[in-house]
Amino acid sequence: MALKLACEFLCKGGWFITKVFRSRDYQPLLWIFQQFFQKVQATKPQASRNESAEIFVVCQGYQAPDKIDSKFFDPKYAFKDVEVPTKSVSELVSKKKPKAEGYSEGDTTLYHRFTLMDFLKAPNPVDFLSKANEITLGDGELENHSSTTEELRQCCRDIRVLGRKELRALLNWRTKLRRFLAKKLKEQAKELDINLSSGEEEESREEEKKEKMEAKAAAAEEAKEQEEVELALAEMKAEELAELKRKKKKILKEQRKQRERVELKMDLPGVSIADDGDTSMFSLRSIHRTPLLNELSRGDMASADALLEISPGDDDICVSDHDEEDDVSLASDLDPEELLEIEARQRKLEREQR
Repeated sequence: MALKLACEFLCKGGWFITKVFRSRDYQPLLWIFQQFFQKVQATKPQASRNESAEIFVVCQGYQAPDKIDSKFFDPKYAFKDVEVPTKSVSELVSKKKPKAEGYSEGDTTLYHRFTLMDFLKAPNPVDFLSKANEITLGDGELENHSSTTEELRQCCRDIRVLGRKELRALLNWRTKLRRFLAKKLKEQAKELDINLSSGEEEESREEEKKEKMEAKAAAAEEAKEQEEVELALAEMKAEELAELKRKKKKILKEQRKQRERVELKMDLPGVSIADDGDTSMFSLRSIHRTPLLNELSRGDMASADALLEISPGDDDICVSDHDEEDDVSLASDLDPEELLEIEARQRKLEREQR
């Protein structure tokens, strides 16, 4: 009913989500969903208890057909069990007179006579008896078998007049004869094996030994390859676990630092002022080459200006304005001799600029 309501109101491409309880009708219901939607997925969220039979079905992309058969929404048709009819012995006994329908296709005879071997080789003995009128025994070992009684001989002469009891007796007789033939064939095969020559036996033994040796060698190689594959998989798994542990440790360390900064009122909850854990006022991470660092220590600021032009907006390098002279920032980190050298270098640059 929920699906019927959704098909009435949904636009093309719409979604339909429903909860169902798994039973024998679960698979037919999924098949019906797939006729109306492009993608059908079943999921069980963590909020649902494991022992519960409930499951959620998500249907995406409603196809919006122009015409819908009403049988899709009728449980009698949707969940109908299809059973293949099988014939039994009781069906062979006709209760009513059959309607005259003429001859079957390709069969123009009214009386069908079969041999006993045809009856034993028939794949479906019930159908065979429904078509046969007489079974001829013939002169042989099967006719003189202990299970072949005079009553069964009389039943084989006219099968159409037999009742349920006689038909069951014929089926049991067939089973006994088939077992007798199977046993006889096994004995004949055993006698043929005994009559093999000694040379053939030795050859067969040698071939068996070779096959066993080859099988053992192949099994050893396969076991070795499997062991190598398992070892490689174990190493890969160990590396993945180690990498996951390192990442987890790094994340926990960052979270601990963030909590400490929040407790010390250096940051607000959810807002971090620090940039990737660097809490210093000045950062030289962008200067990753020794020559550039040496030029800066000598007072050559041209490289720093070029670096700022390449990466604008980077807050790692702070350059003071020309109007505001801030000699204290350099004097606090340099020796007096280095400071004099830097001042001389700056005066020389100013003269070149003029």
